[in-house]
Amino acid sequence: MAKGYEQNQDHKRALHALGKDLARRARSRCELSHARGVPLVTYEIPPVTEFPDFDRCLLVSKPVLEQLTKTSKFRPDEWRHLNDLVWSDHPGAQVMALRILRFLAPQHPWAQQILEDVYPEPEIDAWANAAPLT
Repeated sequence: MAKGYEQNQDHKRALHALGKDLARRARSRCELSHARGVPLVTYEIPPVTEFPDFDRCLLVSKPVLEQLTKTSKFRPDEWRHLNDLVWSDHPGAQVMALRILRFLAPQHPWAQQILEDVYPEPEIDAWANAAPLT
């Protein structure tokens, strides 16, 4: 049990070490909603790796984190901007945009329309399919 605790603490420290670089990349705003002036937290894009990877992390606001981790709390109309996010320079943002759109598409025609207009790179598509929102 102590070994698992230590591994968890090491993981948290490694995530914390990415903080300044993530803030710089995100320009201190939520990388999914673009909200400014709100508290941000590090979100590891599933599937989570043993060691935190800068490219597999996003800075997100707490309301966004809640929606990503509890899809019953999803507010679909807050995600209409994803047509811009799927073309992001950051692969992690593209992956999460695809996951969110695929989650919303069955009930929201606007999300399905965005997906029909997007042709992601094969590695982005595979990563997006690796751990869909549920």
